[in-house]
Amino acid sequence: MGPGLAARSAGLAWAVALAACGAPRDPVEALLDSLAKAAEARDAGRIAARMAEGFQGQAGMTRAEALATLQRYFAAYESVDVTVYDVQAEGQQRVRFRVDFSGRPKAIGGLAGLLPSSAVYRFDLELSPEGGGLVVSRASWEPWTR
Repeated sequence: MGPGLAARSAGLAWAVALAACGAPRDPVEALLDSLAKAAEARDAGRIAARMAEGFQGQAGMTRAEALATLQRYFAAYESVDVTVYDVQAEGQQRVRFRVDFSGRPKAIGGLAGLLPSSAVYRFDLELSPEGGGLVVSRASWEPWTR
């Protein structure tokens, strides 16, 4: 996995690897909680299930591409931890936030030298109602420096 793919993979994983504190009180919080639990379990399928069928990520990434990317990304890590903060929801249509990511790359094939063990990203998700909850219809992200 080259550095460009690693950055794209990490960005997608961080976009959907969200953690929320306490029990969800609203649909946005429930979505973030669901994504966080799936990410920390490294379960790409559960994350993809919370993406709209017509999901669009950065550079035109589709839902199928996002699932494949997440599967590769999670396979390269032994553990993944995320912390979400600075959450700014605009109703149930959009949410912006920052994510602190930490993970332990597997000690095979030099992955530890290629994959980041920590980073902070800023995300913007567009949400859509589906099946009594919310799903991610669009996602964008960028590295955030302190």
